[in-house]
Amino acid sequence: MREYLHGELEEPLELNNDYYLEFYVHLTNYSILIDQYSAHLSQDPITDIPPDGILYLEPHVQNQKGIIPNQEWVRISGCFSAAGGERYVTLGNFVSNEETDTLNPVPIPGIPIQRHYALIDDVALYSLSSLIPSDTAILEGESLAFNTSLPLSYRLNGEALPGGQFAPDSAGLYTIEVALEPCGPIGFFQVEVYTCEALGKDYAPFLSDTSVCLDEGWQLLFPRTDTYNYRINGQLAVENVFAPADTGYYEILVELPDCAILDTIRIQALDCTISGEAPDCFFIPTAFSPNGDGRNDYFRLYGPCQIQAVEARIFDRWGGLLFESTDPGFRWDGTAGGKAVSNGLYVYAIRLVFVGEDKRVYECEEQGEALLLR
Repeated sequence: MREYLHGELEEPLELNNDYYLEFYVHLTNYSILIDQYSAHLSQDPITDIPPDGILYLEPHVQNQKGIIPNQEWVRISGCFSAAGGERYVTLGNFVSNEETDTLNPVPIPGIPIQRHYALIDDVALYSLSSLIPSDTAILEGESLAFNTSLPLSYRLNGEALPGGQFAPDSAGLYTIEVALEPCGPIGFFQVEVYTCEALGKDYAPFLSDTSVCLDEGWQLLFPRTDTYNYRINGQLAVENVFAPADTGYYEILVELPDCAILDTIRIQALDCTISGEAPDCFFIPTAFSPNGDGRNDYFRLYGPCQIQAVEARIFDRWGGLLFESTDPGFRWDGTAGGKAVSNGLYVYAIRLVFVGEDKRVYECEEQGEALLLR
């Protein structure tokens, strides 16, 4: 009478996915030795045993090593492509006695030889894709150690990597082949070996110091998180999106791991709800002298408060528009159309949205006259 080991998988196999299955067999000292141990995957549980006690199943994985010796654990393994939906695994001998090669063990005095008795342990199933390391990057001088708990081997340019260790001696992009016994090559992955100098030169600033309004739902997407680290007020960012929830100052450090800080970005998050009466936060000159002597050469705003938005216009006495700007740091040099205008009074109209010294946001409009004297 045959016996089989039968169990249910944690989840069904996926159609056309490739898998690796292994299990270990240990034959006792007094057992007849055989060559037939296999594994079969099925969608439904196997409950009916034929009258002769033999399950004639098509093996997905089969012992290829001949007679299995006793006194040691023997790995039986192989790869197969799933039909999809398999949920059950059955282990045992799926051929007749006539098709099974046998061998009597070395006799042990006082212990009779039994027909056949074995132990089975460490049944494991993996998708082949899960055994291929993901593409990664390391710094020049570092090394990588790959999985060798399974019969995996790794090759670079046809040469084996001893012990699954990869220690490149120069920067570059390396393609490594993965092979699995007894299945052969199962795929490739890449390792980029970089230098601090090269990646430092590759960095392009993606944001400058700025102020943002929380009520506009502002958020920042960090680029190339596979290469750079981002620290927000000293804490490593765990997501690639920064969306401040509270007002205040945020300092973002852009780091090249194990190298250096590449950039420091300071962001002020504001509640941009317009407040009441605006404080005196700016000085608007009543005269300026654009004569190139470095003193009072421009008509501009002076003051400690931070401008969020500006609309500045300057007109001549007949209402003709001479200058306009939305730049918070605007400067009028007393020209229009590339030509210097004459001395005299000019009218300005300025609309401002700014952050007061109390950190509240204000809006105001200023109108007046400025005297131009060269």
